[in-house]
Amino acid sequence: MDARVYLANNTKDVANLVMIGTPNAGSPLAESCEVGTPAVYDLRPGAAATEVKMNPNTKYYTIAGDWNPESGNCQLTPFLPFEQSGFSKLPKPNDGMVPLSSVESQDYFINLGHSTNCHSNLLSDYEYELAKDLILGKK
Repeated sequence: MDARVYLANNTKDVANLVMIGTPNAGSPLAESCEVGTPAVYDLRPGAAATEVKMNPNTKYYTIAGDWNPESGNCQLTPFLPFEQSGFSKLPKPNDGMVPLSSVESQDYFINLGHSTNCHSNLLSDYEYELAKDLILGKK
């Protein structure tokens, strides 16, 4: 989210932004959360950070989670109970914290793919492989 806010200033120094599980349109879970205030306010649907404009000098890419708790794909972390609860409360598909529709909320975002991992596990080798060619300049 902070990268999108930065890019809204029309900087010309960022060619590509890869967003992994980013709640671009906010997350409904943040609406009733006070942990991490005031930063969590930026994650709420309709927050100013979710409505920043596109930078025409940058291409925006997304990787979103489409997780099912029954599949596993989530390490045992302090976040797991929160993600399991979030999975049932959020619109499907989601990664336990962010609906896929929020990650891919803008028509100018380019989808690099979906992961079956939960939100806290979205930085695995699988997600890297989805973005690898872009990162290495092959796309």
